[in-house]
Amino acid sequence: MSDVCHWTEEEDSSYWETDCDQAFTLIDGKPSDNLMVYCCYCGNELEEVPYSDIDESEVDNETD
Repeated sequence: MSDVCHWTEEEDSSYWETDCDQAFTLIDGKPSDNLMVYCCYCGNELEEVPYSDIDESEVDNETD
């Protein structure tokens, strides 16, 4: 199991999907704004993947 759990923001919203197959909604800000360091589901270090960081070419290739 990985030592890092990536939390991926969905479409510039407050909804985040996790590597450990969970989801979390934040009322305000991103996980780091809310002092979240570890995933509350698997306990691994939390790493944010903001929506703007997602490579659009990767998304296009997935649909082909």
